[in-house]
Amino acid sequence: MRKILNCLSYLTLILAFGLILLIGYWLIYPYKPIQFNKLELITPVVKQGGILKYEVDYCKYMNISAEVTRTYNNGIIYTTPTTTSNNPTGCHDITIFVIIPPELPSAYYTITMRYKYQVNPIRIVEYTVNSDKFEVIE
Repeated sequence: MRKILNCLSYLTLILAFGLILLIGYWLIYPYKPIQFNKLELITPVVKQGGILKYEVDYCKYMNISAEVTRTYNNGIIYTTPTTTSNNPTGCHDITIFVIIPPELPSAYYTITMRYKYQVNPIRIVEYTVNSDKFEVIE
């Protein structure tokens, strides 16, 4: 009986040490799910409710989805609902179409996109990408 308790004690210690190593790895490892190379506006002037086009050059290294939040900034921040994006892995140059909210006042804005990647059960890696200024007109 004593031999079994000793074995269980050692097994518990080994499992606890392994769990500590795993959590440490998850916290410290430098995950890089995506790299943004370029963001270029195609339509610098957009009507309210119109479509903003921009080109994104990126390299995606992990096949995981991202939560994307877009905000329009002109001194006041206008936030749109969060969406989910799962672009293919590899390097791509794509054109993205975004509908400008019709209630957005006429002014000059920049768009900020926040990408959140859940890379493991305890860690989220976040990227923020900003555009050049564009104008929203009536």
